[in-house]
Amino acid sequence: MKKLKNWSVGLHPGEEILAAMVLHPNGMARRVALGPGIGPVMEKRARKEDEPMVSDRGTAATLPEGFAVIAVTPLRYVVYEMSGSRPRDVAVSLGRDQIVRVEISKDRIGPPVRIDFADGTSCMFETPMNNSDVKNFLSSAGT
Repeated sequence: MKKLKNWSVGLHPGEEILAAMVLHPNGMARRVALGPGIGPVMEKRARKEDEPMVSDRGTAATLPEGFAVIAVTPLRYVVYEMSGSRPRDVAVSLGRDQIVRVEISKDRIGPPVRIDFADGTSCMFETPMNNSDVKNFLSSAGT
């Protein structure tokens, strides 16, 4: 994630990225680990267990459905849509008060990331691994 701190896409003059975390679509790690045969079956079962974690309204609906990176700056959260390993565009910019909690579980392949918003909506992603980038993000976000 050191590269992320050098990104200037969508940042205001003088604004810097404090920390960032890669987000994958929910269920991706399971699909990759289990392969095309059993992956979809396990995904349906997991979705039933996870409901109602994903919202199709409010702030949660503004986040991209595909690969993304969420970065925290001193003033806001910036969510980037990705093109390979580079930021393609800013998908959404949120004030620091708009995200009330970021929770990461450590109990499954591709740790689930739940993001709760001030408007009461939530969404689920996965992060590729629970590493120092994730811990730095949670520390910098202060949620």
